[in-house]
Amino acid sequence: MKILYFPRHGDGAIEMALVCRGAKIGLEISGKDNGLCRANTTSADLVGLRKLGVATPDRAEVIRKLTQRDYSAVLVHQAYQVDDFRELLQSLHPDIPLIVRQSSEGIRPMKECGMRNFISTSQRALDQFPECNTCLKPKLLDWSRLPTAEHHPSSRTGVVSYINHYTAAWPVAYRKFQELNQILKPPVINYGIGSPAGVVRDLATMLASRATVHIKNGGACCFAVVRSMAMGTPVVMDRETWRQGYFDGVDGLLVRENLSEVADELTRLQHDDAYWVSTSRDTLQQAKRQFTYRKTLGREFRKFVKRCIQDSVVQPSSRSPNHLADSDVGMNVLFDIHERITHAAKRLYCRFLR
Repeated sequence: MKILYFPRHGDGAIEMALVCRGAKIGLEISGKDNGLCRANTTSADLVGLRKLGVATPDRAEVIRKLTQRDYSAVLVHQAYQVDDFRELLQSLHPDIPLIVRQSSEGIRPMKECGMRNFISTSQRALDQFPECNTCLKPKLLDWSRLPTAEHHPSSRTGVVSYINHYTAAWPVAYRKFQELNQILKPPVINYGIGSPAGVVRDLATMLASRATVHIKNGGACCFAVVRSMAMGTPVVMDRETWRQGYFDGVDGLLVRENLSEVADELTRLQHDDAYWVSTSRDTLQQAKRQFTYRKTLGREFRKFVKRCIQDSVVQPSSRSPNHLADSDVGMNVLFDIHERITHAAKRLYCRFLR
């Protein structure tokens, strides 16, 4: 078996490489410059992928392999990327199973489109697709690429947030963030694309911070939270963020009921050294337990991919709409399904920008 994956960012690419290596499934990852899909993979990410035995074919090679049916499945990120594959999968390999990773757009667009194969870090999310092929997969880190976390309160200061396009994509959450900063002194700094503070090397900043605060009304267990925990940096969020960001599969978060309680927790972490050291050690321990690859995950993922493949080759009369036979009727329905996904994604994106 071999999977073609179009990652959204480097962290996602690395974790899928870890899973597929353990599952004994070949993995190829399409680079960001091949014209097929948007992806934020850095040169360091590509070096890490090569060390894990992952190839990064160019556009021509991807199209050739899809045409020759070298891939067993294609893995993408939710409605964010499906439009990139509409013409590709229609014309080259319409029967290949499309596996969708839950991403920041939310679950509703996928419930409306009739997709069949899902991966998520949240059992609560997967429970909404009882008739589909699903795989519960925690976020994973390649610990060999990470600096060592130390628990010295004297070398840590301040509270930081890491959310891209905060004002444009998450205006409701950003207003809450501003409310929190009216309570806290000094205020929290948010780094990320589109932020006035700009973009920073997140791991170095996490190692220098007392805490990470995460206030957001969407997402799918964001990597900023995972990476902060791996640096022994406690993560604080309100209950609404925990629910809407699907963090139900993560232990070790400091979840508080409202912004006032979030502010109290952040203040204690900044000023109570003994409490911070204890919390920092527990945060790192929880991160290593949850975000490290386990053999059982590889076995379960291999079973999941086999189910997706088997489901894609059933008789046309019993197929689900997104796995129709290569016929005129089937192609028209497939086109309609992807049109619906695309329109749903555009509606959500426009709503976020308002």
